[in-house]
Amino acid sequence: MLADTREPYRALELRYVLDRAGLRHALPSAAELFRRTVLGGVLLPPALDPATAYAVTHTVFYATDYGLARPAYLEEARRRGILDVVRRSLRAMLDVSHWDLVGELVLAHACLARDPAPILVEAWSALAGVQDASGAVGPALPLPAPWTGDAFLGRYHMTLVAAMAGFLGIPETRGA
Repeated sequence: MLADTREPYRALELRYVLDRAGLRHALPSAAELFRRTVLGGVLLPPALDPATAYAVTHTVFYATDYGLARPAYLEEARRRGILDVVRRSLRAMLDVSHWDLVGELVLAHACLARDPAPILVEAWSALAGVQDASGAVGPALPLPAPWTGDAFLGRYHMTLVAAMAGFLGIPETRGA
């Protein structure tokens, strides 16, 4: 199997990949899979734990085709509610310096809205502050066994996510 479908957003991810590849499948509709995710029911307070925050970001990525689509099941009130969850989750991840999730939440925000929210300026400033001369973002993380060596591997995902979000635009700081 291509994805662990025990997490509802993973089933949405699997459908997204199969649809993009033009492959036939028997998965439920994207709308039904979205309804099963953490964002498809009653919206919760901000995601304070990484597992929930990743479920939020990945659901947004696949439900919006990385910001290229606004499906009918993502009505305006729901989009605004999710945007609020993303912003408050971003605040929480900034507070604990979780740079990978800061990047993912910035990207999720851009998938939902292209406004210059003050939290984005703060997030980009923080990400710039943890970028080293090589361009890698964040502190080196311990690598799981059996990986050894290249410290960049521990920061690869953080750097990739920040670069993806950067393609969608970095808000200008006024008077900074």
